[in-house]
Amino acid sequence: MPVYSLSPTSRDIVAGDIWVISVKAQEECIAAPADTMITGQVTAPDDTTAALVFENTSAGIWIAVVDVDDPGRYLATVVVDGYGMAAFTAYATAPTAGTGMPTLADLVGDRTQDFGYLGENSFSDADVQDALDAESAAQRDVCTVPAAYPDSLAQALKRRVAVNLARRAHALGLLTGDADTGDATRLPGQDPEVRRLERPYPRLVMG
Repeated sequence: MPVYSLSPTSRDIVAGDIWVISVKAQEECIAAPADTMITGQVTAPDDTTAALVFENTSAGIWIAVVDVDDPGRYLATVVVDGYGMAAFTAYATAPTAGTGMPTLADLVGDRTQDFGYLGENSFSDADVQDALDAESAAQRDVCTVPAAYPDSLAQALKRRVAVNLARRAHALGLLTGDADTGDATRLPGQDPEVRRLERPYPRLVMG
């Protein structure tokens, strides 16, 4: 396809930021002339559309800037006359304030009709909060936590708390064997579901 994407065709972005879209059009290594017709449209999460305004920055290369105001999925399509088209998506997430992070209420609910993520359990609120504080710090230790806290990390944090509480009954990290074998089973050091959810957000060590 003679229309090439110079910016990522799919990306995550913080709502309130700008989205830069850039394309290059050429045929057999010959760049499209500056007066080539280029059109584009962006569709916002509420399904409204707006035309993209392009600037020709150099031979065959155009750039457009979109203000991403609201959370949700954005779609942009670009057509270069005589060359082809390219499509781009961006998913915008609002920055997460402290009140938007997983809380004790998310984990235990009201303990009457709503039992939260943990379901019915015998742990005290103090125990659950203690585990939440510890696992929040542990997640920050190993993950680069973005300003827009994603659902995957929120789910991983709640899972961390559940695992933390469950393991308290097994201080040595061992499950007692059955009556036949008597062999004990060592618990894994890391929960595979937590590892899967947190994998895209590794903390980069500088130095």
